[in-house]
Amino acid sequence: LRVPLGPIRVRRKMVLTEELVEWLKKEKIKLWLEPWTSSGQLESVIARATAELGTWEVGEVAAEMERLQARALAKLATKRMVTITARGTEGELEASFDCGATGAEVRRAMAERLGGGVNV
Repeated sequence: LRVPLGPIRVRRKMVLTEELVEWLKKEKIKLWLEPWTSSGQLESVIARATAELGTWEVGEVAAEMERLQARALAKLATKRMVTITARGTEGELEASFDCGATGAEVRRAMAERLGGGVNV
C-alpha cells in the first residue's frame, strides 16, 4: 500500500532534487557515465553531497541520487533505441532495438516476431 506524500513532503523532495541537481552540475558529475555507474562509486558521491549540502540525511540523498541516476540511464537507453518497420504482404511489423545490436541479432528478433518461419 502506497501512502500519498503530503504537500510538505512533496515540496521538501522537490527542494532536495533541485539542490542535488545543482550540486551535481557544479561538481561536473554525470551520473550516466563511468565511473558513477560502477558499484561503490555512487556511495562516495552520496557521502560528499550529503556533507556539502548539509541539510539532508544520507538516506534522503541516496534515494534521490539513485532516482536521478535511474532516470538519466533510462533517458540514455531511450536515445540509443532504433525503431525498424518491416512491411510485407501480411502487414506491418515494428520493433525497437538498441543501436548497438548487430544485424544478425535484429534479423533473428524480427524473424521470431514474424513467427519464426521466415528465412533470415
